[in-house]
Amino acid sequence: VSFGEVIDYQTPSSLIITLTTSGEYITAEYIEKETPKPDLIVDDIWVEPSEFNQNSSVKLYSRIKNIGAGDAKVSFKIKRYFDGNLTSTYTKDSLNSGGSSITYSTHTWSSDSNYHTIKVVVDSDSQVAESSERNNEKSEQFKAIVPPVTAKIYSYSPSSKIEVDPGKSFALGVTFTNTGNTAWDFLAGVSVWDSNGNLIINEWSSIIRVQASQKGNYSWTKSINTPGEYWLQFGVWKDKSTLLDRSPSPSQNLIKVIQPTTTVEKEIWVTDPSPYFKKGAYFSSNPQWYPYTFQ
Repeated sequence: VSFGEVIDYQTPSSLIITLTTSGEYITAEYIEKETPKPDLIVDDIWVEPSEFNQNSSVKLYSRIKNIGAGDAKVSFKIKRYFDGNLTSTYTKDSLNSGGSSITYSTHTWSSDSNYHTIKVVVDSDSQVAESSERNNEKSEQFKAIVPPVTAKIYSYSPSSKIEVDPGKSFALGVTFTNTGNTAWDFLAGVSVWDSNGNLIINEWSSIIRVQASQKGNYSWTKSINTPGEYWLQFGVWKDKSTLLDRSPSPSQNLIKVIQPTTTVEKEIWVTDPSPYFKKGAYFSSNPQWYPYTFQ
């Protein structure tokens, strides 16, 4: 190339060339430009409906965005996890710069009321060359609404006053209705007080599983040694700290422990013992005094 010759040169789009003149010399510098890259992120995760019950069908949504300057021109995968378990995989063919894409899967929620984690990972197999590979996943937590647990006592026994002997067993029982719309493990309880307000019996049931709108029941066999009047009340509980219903309310005097019959033995003299003995017994017809013991 001789001085003054014009050279026609097309600059590649990936280069920036700077020419600097100094006297008779021309200095050329170039900088190689980076090709714009995409940057895929999980922008949002949500569920529909936003409020849902246990065991219900829920749609798990996610929105993917390309916040990079370049287009994602190759296909990539979007994976969704529920508590670490893969539940769905979706393949997206491409995503332009600034573009977004919404996907969802349907999931049957758990039967508890705990928080559960939904995680979404975009470009899970690293098929797209991105400006950042550190922002490809997002997690959110959701939980089912726990329907109110309610119950009402339907009946109890005894419902009218009973008399029992000291130390003799008698039955106490309660039946209640689950008035809520979900099955629950209830507890029943019974309490008995004496006439001075002292708690004599205070018993829990074992767990009673009752479906919605169905009835549950429990019974106890108890005894009281001391004669007197006693007041009775039953309760149904969500747990040992949450009372749902009690009956009768206030407590009622429904138990009487009676005084035992006293046996007295005496010896008397009678002229004719026949009224005191079984019919048909033989006695002398002569009037006499007979020793006799009776109760």
